[in-house]
Amino acid sequence: MSKAPRSDLIVLGTITKPHGIKGEVKAHLYHPPIGYPAIGDTVRLKGENELDIQAVIENIQLVSPKTIIKFKEINNREDADSIRSAEILAERDQLPELKGDDYYLVDLIGLQVLDENQHLIGRISDVLDLPANDVLVVVEQDNEYLIPLIDDVVKLIDFEKNTVTIHVMDGLLDG
Repeated sequence: MSKAPRSDLIVLGTITKPHGIKGEVKAHLYHPPIGYPAIGDTVRLKGENELDIQAVIENIQLVSPKTIIKFKEINNREDADSIRSAEILAERDQLPELKGDDYYLVDLIGLQVLDENQHLIGRISDVLDLPANDVLVVVEQDNEYLIPLIDDVVKLIDFEKNTVTIHVMDGLLDG
């Protein structure tokens, strides 16, 4: 079995909306504990209408729950509105090295999900960043399951074997 390909681009977050009139935007960052992004960093903005641009962070204010970012290339509210809903991405090699068992959520996509008896449930097609916790979107043929990424459910993530082992609680896989 081959390992799932690891994406060279890591999704750091999503731009939610413009903030003010000088081109600042509000963003929801997925990985704030890793200390990235920072002033001077170059990121990629990908979104609707084939939006795919490089942008340099001019200023960033980590304000919970939203972050306010000013990009050098975005200088008015109209330009800020044009990047609404865009994903903020960075090259993997730009990011700090992960420690211990840490991983990026994007690295889970493509892994097989097994129950504790090693029966295949499906493959992870996406990871949703929700307020309460992250959720694995697991697909097997015509079935789709939403598996909370919490310790009570996810028992083992094994990148060497390309698998995630879960405890199937009552109702977890009910359609």
